[in-house]
Amino acid sequence: MDSRHESLKEGCLNHLIMAINDYMTDNIDALMEDSILLEEMIEICNRIYLYLGVKVDTENILSKHNLLSTDVVLFPYVPDPEGNKILNDADFKKLIAGIKKIISEPTMHADGVLRNKILHVMDEYEL
Repeated sequence: MDSRHESLKEGCLNHLIMAINDYMTDNIDALMEDSILLEEMIEICNRIYLYLGVKVDTENILSKHNLLSTDVVLFPYVPDPEGNKILNDADFKKLIAGIKKIISEPTMHADGVLRNKILHVMDEYEL
């Protein structure tokens, strides 16, 4: 596979992580009140990091202890996932389809801001 395609995948997934981090920092109160939204964010991030072959403790990052601390730990960006794993195109399509399914579920509608941030990233990458 052409390395430019992998860079697009890397860029897209890092933009999704950035959108989730932005949402976290701007909406801590909403996250504290909505356990379903937290579970959906954990599921999205777990899928992204699993695809990239990187271990990240998503549940700890979205824990109340972390969210209420003065120095909130955010999700890490993945600078070079190709170094760890070849990013498979079919698996990438499944990942994006899975994320779209999560954000289209009625529970995600409780917070359109996060859904819109994720959809905006996907639109930028024409997914």
